[in-house]
Amino acid sequence: MYIDCHGITGYENSDARTGNHAIWIENGHILGFRRKIRRLYSSTILSKYDSHIIAINNSGTITFTLPHGCEDGQEYHIKSSHFASGNFAIAVEQGYYMSIYWSGNSTTTSVTVNDGKGYTLVYDALNLQWMMDISGY
Repeated sequence: MYIDCHGITGYENSDARTGNHAIWIENGHILGFRRKIRRLYSSTILSKYDSHIIAINNSGTITFTLPHGCEDGQEYHIKSSHFASGNFAIAVEQGYYMSIYWSGNSTTTSVTVNDGKGYTLVYDALNLQWMMDISGY
């Protein structure tokens, strides 16, 4: 199944039901829905279709560059594998920046992490920024 939705942007300060909704589920549940995990061994520009990233890196630092052209609310969850001993960096392309919430709300264009924690990034299309924080996994 392929679904594509264009039209109104959801930047307005109004009812959450306004904007582009390819799927709207008023009530009920989704059963069996899982997002794909991508395991990466080398530096790469992430796809806007990626969601969960596991860094498999045993030496040095590999860099994951966040793509341009993402939709408002795009999410990435990035974590090193427990079997990996290397670091990973997260970078943005020129013209974008990241807000890092665990370090005093600083802004940057790249950050290197080596603490074994997971990180969540959410894209704010209106302000061209990625909001990054430590995940609970």
